[in-house]
Amino acid sequence: MKRYIVVITIFLSCLVSANECIPKKDLSEIANHFSQFNKYLSNKDSYCEKDMDEQWFKIAKSLQLLKNLTPNEPQVDQQDGFTYKAISENNWWSYFTNRARKFSVKSRCQTGVVAYVRPFFGGGKIHLCPFFFDFNTSSQASTMMHEVRHFDGHSHTRCTQGNEKGNSGACDSKITNKGSYAISVQTLVGMARSSEISEAEKAMVEAEAVYMAFNKFNQVPELKINTSLLLSNGNGEVYNWDLEQKADYVLTMNNPAKVYASANYMTIYPEDRNLDAYRTSGDLVTRIEKAGLFAETYNDETLSERDKYQAITYLGNGGMLKDNNLILICDRMGGKLSNVNLDDKGQFNRIISIAKNSSGREHQNFLVSEAGELLSYNCASISSTKVNFGQVNKSLSSDLADITQLLSSGDKTYALNESGELISVDTKGNKISRSIINLPIENRDWISIAPITKPEVF
Repeated sequence: MKRYIVVITIFLSCLVSANECIPKKDLSEIANHFSQFNKYLSNKDSYCEKDMDEQWFKIAKSLQLLKNLTPNEPQVDQQDGFTYKAISENNWWSYFTNRARKFSVKSRCQTGVVAYVRPFFGGGKIHLCPFFFDFNTSSQASTMMHEVRHFDGHSHTRCTQGNEKGNSGACDSKITNKGSYAISVQTLVGMARSSEISEAEKAMVEAEAVYMAFNKFNQVPELKINTSLLLSNGNGEVYNWDLEQKADYVLTMNNPAKVYASANYMTIYPEDRNLDAYRTSGDLVTRIEKAGLFAETYNDETLSERDKYQAITYLGNGGMLKDNNLILICDRMGGKLSNVNLDDKGQFNRIISIAKNSSGREHQNFLVSEAGELLSYNCASISSTKVNFGQVNKSLSSDLADITQLLSSGDKTYALNESGELISVDTKGNKISRSIINLPIENRDWISIAPITKPEVF
């Protein structure tokens, strides 16, 4: 049984390292269960990466986390899948060591596979693929728990919904079956709520838990989600609006910037094109080591080329519009960019994103022409760079000719116009038109809006 991580661009681009040395006490206790580590034990008081093979040091670090972590698991709420428990054991280390016996480090595996086991004939052996060693320690520890759950007889099935629809053997039917992805969510949530991991790692763990909940179960679990809208203005100020009566000041950035929500991260593009884009955790302060493929592509450009970017979105399939070329990530298995010239389809200057349902989690992206006509786009599959386009019987009304962003948050849709005003938008008819909005703060000079969905347990 295999654990797949398909959205390489979300998780591998947000790694944080954990190279602290391992005390002898911890490595000795690990070796008591896994004799493969005995060869590294010596008279040293602690063991650093230079004292062990790099990959085996990373395995030891993930085991050390499983052994020592005190998870902060939420109380069970039948209306919230993030509180569901696949296993009732409080001691994850004991659960793990009662099933796992040894490790095998593979030099190559099937594309997208992080780790796998052979439940019935594997003798408790966990096979670790090259991708495993690209993840951070928390995700590696979750992978360990995921794999040993297969030894209890749980298998995967073909994905029938979400970003991995059609991916064979990469999903579970539902979280209540208590399978391997259920234990993945349980361990990720318990770790994210723990005080023993860093803010940057917490953001990564939360993002992975959210991704799994919506894409790794064919029956999406019911979740309690708080929805809001993040607004940044030309003075660098950022506010978080709850879509009702409250708008909280968050912080003032050193440089005014457009802020895009991507998973549980914020990708930030300064208005000053001389400054590189970067990524932070949800607090907008803690820097993430890598900015992601979109931002890295932008950062590699000259100043004159950066000026050609017309629109960026991280919603739906995502996309960057540059000089009438659409850039997006369709090959999630390989993490490769698609770059499609649109000249034969028309001239486009914006991308808008409209929610597919009232949950606001899934979005459909549309390219917008200067005349307000829409062209939809979708990735053909998760393992190719091909992009499909479709004509749409819907267009923007003339009073939305000046919008710069349009997106959905929860069951409502909002737009930002060239004057920096936030407006509400009606998408129900053939014409997308504006409507009145009551914003509890001064409604002007906004340069970006981003939908924020935060699970209650975090």
